[in-house]
Amino acid sequence: MDRNELAQQVGDLQAQLQQLQEAIAPLPQTENQSTHLDHLFENLLSGLQKLERLDPPQSEQTLRASEEKWRALSACSPVGIFTCDVNGRVTYTNPRCHEIGDFTLEASLGEGFATVIHAEDRDRIVSQWFAQAKAGQPYADEFRVVDREGGVRWVRVQTAPIVFNDGTLMGHTGTVEDITQQKQAEAQIKASLREKEVLLKEIHHRVKNNL
Repeated sequence: MDRNELAQQVGDLQAQLQQLQEAIAPLPQTENQSTHLDHLFENLLSGLQKLERLDPPQSEQTLRASEEKWRALSACSPVGIFTCDVNGRVTYTNPRCHEIGDFTLEASLGEGFATVIHAEDRDRIVSQWFAQAKAGQPYADEFRVVDREGGVRWVRVQTAPIVFNDGTLMGHTGTVEDITQQKQAEAQIKASLREKEVLLKEIHHRVKNNL
């Protein structure tokens, strides 16, 4: 592996690490989860910084160690993490993705992820997803997924392009967050507001008729 190839892989890891940090930061975590993730982030950053100062043989060993730490971080992440190629085809999904989408790693790869998207959302999401990916643009949306038992969940997906130092698009990395409870709470609030609106209209109607 020459220095250019090494730099590309380091850049890939750095971009994915930054994306994951930004996605996890606002999420609620226990003290143990937060401490564990902070420790993994620090180790990864330290390892990646060392790579730039090492000769290729040493760098390859350090890179492999960093990749193993990245896998560990991805495995314990409270959000789903995935990567795509330049055309938007999925190349990796972490265990949290599998829980949210109720699919296996193999089933999620390529365009397989689309099979779990709710039928009413699928065409819109898939069309926008691939268009943004091929254009090298970030993507963000909220939509429904359906598990193997027919249960429906709401998810929030965000992606960011990964680019080489020369600006060439290398692929995309993204996060998936289960927002079902948030959507249910919003629906309950809206229903409560509608009920109150109907009640106020009824009260107004009765008062008006009594005048």
